[in-house]
Amino acid sequence: MDSEMPVAGRRLQSSFDSGRESWVASTTLTPTANQEPVSIIIGQRCTCFDEQKFLDLYRDEHSLHFGWYEREGSSKSRLPPLNSESLSNLEKLLGGIKQHFVPVAGCRLDQIAYMLATVRVEAYDFMRGVFFGPTIERISYASAEVHYGVGPTARRPTYARRHGNIDVGDGFKFRGRGFIQITWRSNYESFSSIAGVDLVASPDAAMEWETALKIMVIGMVEGRFTGRKLDDYLGDGQSDFYGARRIINGLDKAHIIAEYAEKFLELLHSTRCPASE
Repeated sequence: MDSEMPVAGRRLQSSFDSGRESWVASTTLTPTANQEPVSIIIGQRCTCFDEQKFLDLYRDEHSLHFGWYEREGSSKSRLPPLNSESLSNLEKLLGGIKQHFVPVAGCRLDQIAYMLATVRVEAYDFMRGVFFGPTIERISYASAEVHYGVGPTARRPTYARRHGNIDVGDGFKFRGRGFIQITWRSNYESFSSIAGVDLVASPDAAMEWETALKIMVIGMVEGRFTGRKLDDYLGDGQSDFYGARRIINGLDKAHIIAEYAEKFLELLHSTRCPASE
């Protein structure tokens, strides 16, 4: 929604797009014959960090610093250049974090960096080579029933029931989705109130951008995944990117997510708005 305020013969327009706020002062030149009116941008307000600068820096760093390794100490793969879909996803993700996180928690660059690092790992569609978008766990029905199910092929049916899976087929139905790859019926039930939609009845709704963003941000801020939250590890003198993995899933992949978070934090500091607190 746009609003206009008069500023000494110019117009000051406020635009909101995916959580980004910019104030643009413009003036319209009087056209001569056969010319259309021309507007000149005078200035723009930066909120927390400059998204375009961040995108430019990340695109340059993606291949070299954000590759993958299986174990701590092993060599890291070098990624192909960031493709256009991944870049578009990252731009949308940054806007969503500004919309859902910054107004609640402030310009907490360390916590933003950790969210970005988590999404880099949890939401990588390796079959398509696409990063930073909501993804669905690529697992067959049979394998999902082994790992998450309660039927005759289930490896740990008691554990699955403890997490809400009660029917044959629930393992596949409630497999990982979104930015954080939520699994189990109990989590889909828990996040339904946040999403504003019945995720048990419509689990694929967790793949929608707005829903996936709310689940990630509110879940990590309030500790909805494991009872641990961002403030437990980051802020007030704490900077424990390794331990912060417990917000989502024990210490699984904790080393590489911590490494990514450190690098994301460098990029965020390099692009921070001068007036951000």
